[in-house]
Amino acid sequence: MEKEKTGRGPNISNEVRQLIISQAIHDSKNMPRRALAVRLQDLIEKMGEISPTEETLMRMISEARNRQPSELDQLWSIGVCAQYNISPDIIPVLIRMQQLRARSGFKVLQQELTIREARWFARLHPVVETLTRKQFPYDPEMRLRFLSLIVSAYVQRERVSELMNERPPDTSELDRTFFINEDLSSDALF
Repeated sequence: MEKEKTGRGPNISNEVRQLIISQAIHDSKNMPRRALAVRLQDLIEKMGEISPTEETLMRMISEARNRQPSELDQLWSIGVCAQYNISPDIIPVLIRMQQLRARSGFKVLQQELTIREARWFARLHPVVETLTRKQFPYDPEMRLRFLSLIVSAYVQRERVSELMNERPPDTSELDRTFFINEDLSSDALF
């Protein structure tokens, strides 16, 4: 007896789904869908997984890119701190971060912080400060740069989780890399 074909390929693992969404909304948001789909097929196969078809990848990329932005991705200001439970104690750090971004002219990151970033800065600042103070005891700007990179990883993970309807975001891999293993290498950060 022959099995009836449903026209559907194998299930896409959560790890592959996270990669697709992450690339679509962050790393390659300006790359055309087809080019990104081809790149993703290669990355997925290198992971040892079966890649979805180019058509499926393009559909998933479109779905991720076309979602309405969350209110957490609006610009942060001191005035929204109370509404989003952002401690006033972190405000000086957030202002220094905005100043650092403005001075550096670093175009990859927008200069203005989002509410989501501000929340992650507030959560992660104490532990990252302790971790980076060991490596950069006399360089507060370098500590702030590392904090920003780590916050970006958590922000990205949270955004992907939202698009996958996973709440709360599973940050255990990031937690393990940055804080358990104390890995601040470029491989871990990027």
